[in-house]
Amino acid sequence: MANAIFLFDNQADDGVITASSTAGGTTPASNVQNPQRSAVWRSGAGTTSQLNCTLSSIYGVTHAALVDVNLSTAGTIRLQSWSDALDGSVPGVDVTFYPTLYVNTALVSTAWGTGPYGIGAYGLSGSLNSAKNITIIPLGLSSFDTYWRVTLSDINTSYQQFGRLFLGSGQELTYNLTYGWQADRQERSVSVESLGGQRYTQPRDDRLQLRGTFDFLTDAERTEMLLRMQQFGQHRPFVFSVYPEQSNQGMTTTVYGSFSSVSVSGLFYNSNQLPFTVIEEL
Repeated sequence: MANAIFLFDNQADDGVITASSTAGGTTPASNVQNPQRSAVWRSGAGTTSQLNCTLSSIYGVTHAALVDVNLSTAGTIRLQSWSDALDGSVPGVDVTFYPTLYVNTALVSTAWGTGPYGIGAYGLSGSLNSAKNITIIPLGLSSFDTYWRVTLSDINTSYQQFGRLFLGSGQELTYNLTYGWQADRQERSVSVESLGGQRYTQPRDDRLQLRGTFDFLTDAERTEMLLRMQQFGQHRPFVFSVYPEQSNQGMTTTVYGSFSSVSVSGLFYNSNQLPFTVIEEL
C-alpha cells in the first residue's frame, strides 16, 4: 500500500495548453489551469480526444493527476511525454491508466458535466449524489521532459472533459500517516421549516474534509512543510490522498482542496508532529 501523498507543485499551471478540440467558448483547454474545478475543458464530439501541455518550468514530474474526468469504467487515460517536441522522436513516459471511479452496482452513475456549459461541476440537470473523482498516476520515476499529452478514450462518451490537470512531484513523508485519521462531510444544503413543520431543502454539494496527523516528521520534512504552509496558506488548493490507489478506498480518501488548519510541533530531535485538515474545493 502506498503512503499518503501531497501533490503540491503543479507545473502544468505555468505551461502552454492546447487541445485536439473544444466544445464551446466556455470550456477552453486553459480551464484545466483554473483552480476552480468546475471550470472544465470539454472536447468536441467524439470518443477520443487529446490535451497537450508544454511545460515552461521543469522541476521533475513524478506524478500526474486528473480531477473530475467524465469517463466511464470502459475509458482509458494515456499519458505520454517527449523531450524534443510533441509527437517527437525522443519519447519518454508512455503509460495507460483506467480512471479512478466509484464502483457500486447498486447505484446508477451520472456523468459529469451534463446540462448547459458552466453550471457547476454537474450541470443544471445533473445529479448531486455522484462521487467526485481524482485519478492519480504515479510514474515510478522523475521525468524532466517538456512536452506532455493526455489522451482520453471512452466508447461510452460522446465527448471527454475534466477540471484540473496536475503534472509535478508528489511528496510522501518518510513515516506514513498515523492511524486515527478522520473523514467527514460538511453539509451545505439549505433547509427552511414551515409553520406546519414541513422542511423544504435546497440540495447543495457537501464538502469532504480529511483530518490526520503525521507523528514522526524528520527535521528536514518539518522545514519543508513549514514552507508549504507559508506557500499555500488556507486558500491555494492541491491534491491530497490518504490511499493513492485505484479503488473505492482510494477515491473516497482523495481530495482536491486546501488546508483548513495545519501546524507543526517540534517534539524531539528529528521527531516532529504535523496535525492537519484539508477541506474540499468545489
